[in-house]
Amino acid sequence: MRHSALLDASLHLWLTANRPDGPPHTTPLWFVHDDDALWVSVRQTSWKARLLRLDPRVSLAVEGTAPAGGLVGEGTAELVEVGSRPDVARAFAARYDGWDGADPATDGPRVLAKITLSRWFQEPL
Repeated sequence: MRHSALLDASLHLWLTANRPDGPPHTTPLWFVHDDDALWVSVRQTSWKARLLRLDPRVSLAVEGTAPAGGLVGEGTAELVEVGSRPDVARAFAARYDGWDGADPATDGPRVLAKITLSRWFQEPL
C-alpha cells in the first residue's frame, strides 16, 4: 500500500458512510491494512454496517503529522464475515494489544469491512 508508513503510525481512521437521507455518518475506528485494503471491524447490527449494506461508497481520513501530513481517501467497503479472515483478526490482535474483534462477548457479533480505495488525496500540511 502506497502510504504504509503513515498507516502504520496511525491508530485510528475516520470512516464516512452515506446516509440515505443525505448527511454523512462519520466515526473513528481501529483499522489494519494489507497490500490490497484497509480493514475495520464493526458490530453486525450497527448503524455503520447497515449503511454500508445500503451504499458501499466510503471516504476516510487518517491523521498525520508533518512532514507526512494526513491522508484522505475514497473507495468502497465490502462486508466480510470475521471468521473468513483469520489473518485480519490476528492483525487486529497484534496491533491493538490482543483485542479479539471476533469475540461477540465484547459488544455483540461483528463483521469486517474490507475497504478498497479507488484513490488517495494528500492532505495539505
